[in-house]
Amino acid sequence: MFFICGSGDHAVSYSQYEACIEDFKEVHKANEQAKNSGYSTVEIQKDISAMEKEKEQVKHCYLTNG
Repeated sequence: MFFICGSGDHAVSYSQYEACIEDFKEVHKANEQAKNSGYSTVEIQKDISAMEKEKEQVKHCYLTNG
């Protein structure tokens, strides 16, 4: 939280505010790019699930034939 106590403090607070706005813009842009990168959480969860099933199959084969 910023407090304005005088003209010098006001200038510092405003520059901090502007820096925060720029940081927000960068983070928001990166978030949008990640969302539009072609990967969705649903697809990733499906891939993880498929890999876990494959792992269990390999484990079962190894224990059966091992």
